[in-house]
Amino acid sequence: MAASSYSDIRWKYDVFINFRGEDTYDSFISHLYGALLQKQINTFIDAEELRKGDRLPELLTAIQESRLSLVVFSRNYALSTCCLKELVEILECSYTKNQIVVPVFYQVDPATVRKLKNSFAEAFAQHDLDCNVEMEKVQSWRSALTTATNISGWDERNYKDDAELIEEIVEDVFTKLKQFSSTSSKYDVFISFRGEDTRRGFVSHLYKALCQKSINTYIDAKELRRGDPLTKLLIAARESKISLLILSENYASSTWSLKELVEIWKSKYTKNQIVLPIFYQVEPSDVGGLETSFAEAFAQHDLDSNAEVEVVRRWRLALRTTPHLGGWVSGDFR
Repeated sequence: MAASSYSDIRWKYDVFINFRGEDTYDSFISHLYGALLQKQINTFIDAEELRKGDRLPELLTAIQESRLSLVVFSRNYALSTCCLKELVEILECSYTKNQIVVPVFYQVDPATVRKLKNSFAEAFAQHDLDCNVEMEKVQSWRSALTTATNISGWDERNYKDDAELIEEIVEDVFTKLKQFSSTSSKYDVFISFRGEDTRRGFVSHLYKALCQKSINTYIDAKELRRGDPLTKLLIAARESKISLLILSENYASSTWSLKELVEIWKSKYTKNQIVLPIFYQVEPSDVGGLETSFAEAFAQHDLDSNAEVEVVRRWRLALRTTPHLGGWVSGDFR
């Protein structure tokens, strides 16, 4: 498959495979790599010879030049600092280059990875004791594992054998790459915002300016509140090429806004949607750290008996991750 392009980016590879060689190289990974090549998917794999010397810079460059990354989590994945550094770079590319990320859980429970249990707990106990590794770096590895496990992917335990799993993964990768090269969306832009904060001011001016540029923009008009409006909003979010997130003081107090946010992140990972945050009269650190009004909002959500714990956890993760995308801060403009 020919290298794709996103904006001004040229992709050297279709796929980069991130994996722990000692666990999977001679079995699952070698078969997966062969199947991708048979489908004419240009795939970068860290051949054994690359492990000699300090070749990490070459691996990180290959990640940056890939349209999609397959992250294969296995039992001893977290023991490899190389794998963890690659994972951080992969997620960075998903934020800055809209790279597609597809996790594969091979002979390991996704919950074990997410919660850093069993072999993952043992690996991080070693990293914490390693005086050559900065504490901040280890924390970034923990955060990357949590983020990656919340992306929809493949669980080896759900398939009768490796052959069936590999066939499904290759078809999924092929479809995602094909969709990216021929993506058509119903809307150019979806605006996610907290109406009480910004509808009559900033958002109304933004919407008008986008329309004046003939940009087909979806906005939650008040009349949509009749019937089952949230479903309509989530469908519109999925059918948009770009989502603008207007993060304002009371954004997190709206469960609607938070559900939209989770759906937008899902569309980013699965449909290559571009996500652009705007921090309107709030600091990115307040959003990412869930501080000030964001802390107050989640204190309320935690007390709400109708809110499922897992749902609230996803809202938190989506907000914590959003500042990594960059964006605009209203305080930077006169």
